[in-house]
Amino acid sequence: MQTIDIRINLLRKGLSFRAIARQIGVSHNAVALVANHKLMSRRIMEALAAALDLDVYTVFPELQHQSSRRICSKS
Repeated sequence: MQTIDIRINLLRKGLSFRAIARQIGVSHNAVALVANHKLMSRRIMEALAAALDLDVYTVFPELQHQSSRRICSKS
């Protein structure tokens, strides 16, 4: 899913990157970086997917192909 699609769908639900960040205790910049596919954080990816009521692999299909790349789990 493209960044603009994530943002639009969040706005339709009355949410923002800042709201997601507050919910999970990270910076809004970290959420934006994950949504822009510039940072990988499983926790943030799962929070974004949950907020969109979608499977994490639907929002971030690249996760299905990450067998050899390490995904940060603390952010």
